[in-house]
Amino acid sequence: MGTKISQLPAASSATPATDVSVVNVAGTTSKMTLLDIMRSPQISKSADYTVVLSDEAKHILHPSDDTTARTFTIPANSSVPFPIGTAITFVNQNGAGVLIIAITTDTMRLAGEGATGSRKLAANGIATALKITATEWIISGTGLTGAKAIFGYGWTGGVVSMTNLVSNLGVVAADTTGVGTARSGLAAAGYGGDKAIFGYGYTSAVVSMTNLVSNLGVVAADTTGVGTARSGLAAAGYGA
Repeated sequence: MGTKISQLPAASSATPATDVSVVNVAGTTSKMTLLDIMRSPQISKSADYTVVLSDEAKHILHPSDDTTARTFTIPANSSVPFPIGTAITFVNQNGAGVLIIAITTDTMRLAGEGATGSRKLAANGIATALKITATEWIISGTGLTGAKAIFGYGWTGGVVSMTNLVSNLGVVAADTTGVGTARSGLAAAGYGGDKAIFGYGYTSAVVSMTNLVSNLGVVAADTTGVGTARSGLAAAGYGA
């Protein structure tokens, strides 16, 4: 964790209030109690913020009185060399605006899925980023979703089978064609935290058809016969 504890008392004499000497990543020695060491101190930020060395083992709160979307960024190892094993927790309080947990040139992977890139943390969400190599972090938590997007299908003078991925920086990629049946008037929604689904629409008639989108933005083949054929509908995510 980059923090050295010295002058540790004998187990038989230690209590939660016992003082120990602690040397932080900056080399500064201070006195703390054992109870202090077990806590995760809070840093509250109501503006975009880039984490610093002294934030390790702390939690960074985006408070409820800030309803504006904010970005908290983990800088590159080349500029801020957090020790391997550093853990930083992010908390987005009830009622706060959306929080983006971003990374610059290093890699941040979503635990379980392995997808890389920035993550969106909803209100009432909590996530911890753990540094596992010099240039790689892994993040897990509740309320985390992908920070990317996708456009799909539509009409150009005829229905089209075409998608465009959107990066976490808002950059739209070139067309990807032939990704399911060409149609317009369909709907799409996110699900599962980091995936999406296109559904229904109009070809030369209304259709009952969906296409799943993976956490890497890959659109699956058509699944047909999934409810009443229709177009011009709406879709939204729900639930936790």
